[in-house]
Amino acid sequence: MIGTDDEDCFHTHPAYALRLIVWGGYTEERENGTLQSWRLGRAGIVNPALSHRVSLLHNRRCSYSLWLRARKPNPPIPVVLRGSGWARQAQRYRNKGTVLQEPTHDHD
Repeated sequence: MIGTDDEDCFHTHPAYALRLIVWGGYTEERENGTLQSWRLGRAGIVNPALSHRVSLLHNRRCSYSLWLRARKPNPPIPVVLRGSGWARQAQRYRNKGTVLQEPTHDHD
């Protein structure tokens, strides 16, 4: 990652994944307002229902992480974009099936 996600731009992922921080690190803000720090060497499972954004790069420059994503399930789980920040984004491309929703603030 070379930058943080814009404020109120939360997203999910299409499948479970294992993430391992290999350099730098970041703070993840979850849609429910909690913060999670991901530091060098830390590993964790990403649940596709987790609505989050990267709010801070620990070294203020970039962070490298290895993601090992599981197969996408069938039927597919859509990527969900939540938050008022997405309306300010000039996006030219979104993966097929991406859903744009208003925030609900009840996802962990």
